[in-house]
Amino acid sequence: MQHDPNAQQQQQYVHDPSQPMPVSQTPAPMYGEKAPDYHLQPQQTGAQGHQFLTAMPLASLSRSPAPVDCPSCGARALTACSYQSGDNAHLWALIFCCLLCAPCVPYVVKSFKDVQHSCGNCAVPLALWHKSGGVDVLIHA
Repeated sequence: MQHDPNAQQQQQYVHDPSQPMPVSQTPAPMYGEKAPDYHLQPQQTGAQGHQFLTAMPLASLSRSPAPVDCPSCGARALTACSYQSGDNAHLWALIFCCLLCAPCVPYVVKSFKDVQHSCGNCAVPLALWHKSGGVDVLIHA
């Protein structure tokens, strides 16, 4: 009986459909499909609920929610975002007041506001992202 090296290679790539496919073996998307973002996709981990693969450093947060490791409760969770009027909104209100007589626009439109990130698990404020640039970390490890 002869040993076939190709048979061993073919068997190596067989996947059991009842088991989740590891990220490194997930097939590439077909033309026209959107590639999945594995950093933001929660994975089911049994008793712990959802777990994110990676966490974003607090100083790197931006406008959108991101998974972080909370220094307060120690949980890895997606941040909850709230919007606040900051210096940038006040500057735009002055400009809108002078040019368009509509100073309220920057106070009602989210794109003019700063974003405060809070822990999705314990609701402790973690960081403040400024529209003008930069992040203030509100809690340190």
